[in-house]
Formats: sequence, C-alpha cells, structure tokens
Amino acid sequence: MPEEERWLTRAGFHWFENAPLYTRMSARQIALITTAWLDRFEPFWAAPMSFSPSTPALLRDDQVQAAMDLLDRWADGVTGPHDWGEVVKSVRAAAHLARMRYEDFAEFNEVVLPWRAEGTTSAAEAVEFVCELLAVCGTPERKLADALAAFGTRSAPSVPAFVTTYERRSPFISSPQQRALDQLVSVLRGLSQVAADAAGWRSEDQNHAYDAECQAESHAKLALMHEVFGNPFRPVGFAPEWRISTAIALAREMYDTRDFSAMPILADALQDAGCDNADILAHCRDPHQVHVRGCWVIDLVLGYE
Repeated sequence: MPEEERWLTRAGFHWFENAPLYTRMSARQIALITTAWLDRFEPFWAAPMSFSPSTPALLRDDQVQAAMDLLDRWADGVTGPHDWGEVVKSVRAAAHLARMRYEDFAEFNEVVLPWRAEGTTSAAEAVEFVCELLAVCGTPERKLADALAAFGTRSAPSVPAFVTTYERRSPFISSPQQRALDQLVSVLRGLSQVAADAAGWRSEDQNHAYDAECQAESHAKLALMHEVFGNPFRPVGFAPEWRISTAIALAREMYDTRDFSAMPILADALQDAGCDNADILAHCRDPHQVHVRGCWVIDLVLGYE
C-alpha cells in the first residue's frame, strides 16, 4: 500500500517518526495533540472535586488539568519558559493521590473508581513525558526533529533519563530519536488502553466491547492526526490574500472558545477571498470532522504554522 494511502486510512501516533511528518511537526503541535487526546478521556482522570487555589499541590488531584492548561498556554506563546520539573512533580503527585484515593474506596463504586485511578495515572504519565520533551524543545515553534538531534546517534547516544525510564524498544536496534518517539506514542496510547479495558470489564460480552472500543480509538487517532497535520504528502500553500479580516476573526474566535461550529462559515469567507483549494474548503465543510485547537486550516489562517 502506498505511503500516502496508508496515511489517509491508517494514520496514528506511530506516524510521528515517519517521513514526511517527522521533520515538519513542531513542539506546539505535540502540546496541542496531547491536550486534545487527553480531553477525550476526561471522565477517566478529571478530579471529582474542586479545590481552593491555596490548597497545597500535594493534597490536590486536579494538577493534571492544571498542567494541560499550562501546555495550551505555552503552545500559544502566552507564557514564557517554565520550570517543567515543578509541573512534572505536581502531576506525579496528583496521580499518586488519585491512585490511593480511588483504590482505597473502590469497594463503594466498583464501576468508576478503579478506572479513574488507572486513568489519572496514565494521564499524568503522558503529561509528565510531554513536559519533559517540551523542555528539550524550548520554544513552541521549534521543530521536534531539530530538538531530538541533541539525543545523539545510535553509536553515540545521549538519551535523557525521562526517555529510558519506561523504555520498551531495544536501544541496540533503535536510534535515540526513535526511542524518544516510541515513548511518546506509548504514553499517549495509555489512556486508550484504560478505556478499552474499562469497556470490556463493564460489558457482559467483554471481548466484543473491548474490540469495539479499540476500533473507536483507532478512528479517533486517525481523525486527530488528519485534523492537526492534514495530508503531509500534499502540503497546502496559503495565499496571503486569503487571510482577510473576516476569516481571521472567525478562526480566532473558534480557536479561543473551542467552539468550531463556524467552520463552514470560515470556508465561505475564504472562498469569498479567492481561496479555491479543495482540501481547505472540504476540511472546513466536512460535517464528520472533529475539530480541535491545532486544526491545520485554522493554523494557516492565523499564521501559526
């Protein structure tokens, strides 16, 4: 099967290390994909109670959400460099607290609580790893491939500890860059596994429910990859004259509010400005496409990528 056809029908997180995506994706896109993917599984990790801002971080389990909010702001360039180590420490504490709380009281709600413990742990691991990775990148616009070049070569690796801690690939057959990307894929897939396990456990027909959930997650990954990266085999040029005030205002409103219902209207505005690119217009008007912050069309309008 040709590579482009595989992308169109089977795209998933494993494509992070494949050409032509690997050399093009930015740290910002990784941050936004992480928050979008974790949002999909919010019932498995969201804190069940609210906390006062004065509550010590070690006594809270909403630090995963706080870290995700920080990732969003960092991706937008709203906040500057951060001590990612403190963020990592906070989400790790949240996962530990959630596991103790939900496992200790699982007997009162056998359906929800065990999976919330697993989900919070998986979400925290994903945020923890991505924060460490973004610290290496430094800035949102930096290409991930450029940042990972600092990890050295297969014969002379310089791989940081956060990559090797839970490593599954053999360091003898993989480049340092592949090892890092494999870990990224692994932590993002963690919540998919929790959701599939939960679906199977709750159903009388466990195998069917498990398989159905796995298939749903595969479709969701495909849609998310297409949403953020479009078709990397056919890069789309965006003419400056298409970036009219109406299109910019619509795109900015959707990006800021996360309400993407105006995508067909954006298509009309772009078309009025002279845009005749079929891929752009079709993406805006596709009634089945789920949109997130990082949408490749909105990014083109706003000049992010």
